[in-house]
Amino acid sequence: MNANLWTQLLIAIIPAIITGIGSLIISLKKCKNEIRTLETNNKHEIEKLMKQHEIDLNALKEKHRLDLETKDLFTGIFSSPEFKEEMNKKIREGFNKNK
Repeated sequence: MNANLWTQLLIAIIPAIITGIGSLIISLKKCKNEIRTLETNNKHEIEKLMKQHEIDLNALKEKHRLDLETKDLFTGIFSSPEFKEEMNKKIREGFNKNK
């Protein structure tokens, strides 16, 4: 090939290669920044969800504790001799009224 043709070819190729490398570097930096931003946003979202999960879990534990206390309270009341005696008395009074 002729030297003039090689010169023209290099003049066309070199700016394209430089532009391509520059675009690649810029796009890689932009992608890294976007990834960093997403990681930060996701980190905050995960922390928020974990706090909400902890709050929900504590609420469930409290509800369960109250349910157990209520059950124990009613079990204690219904199993006491005084309550049984009073209930028997009221039942007998109810039957006596119906006669």
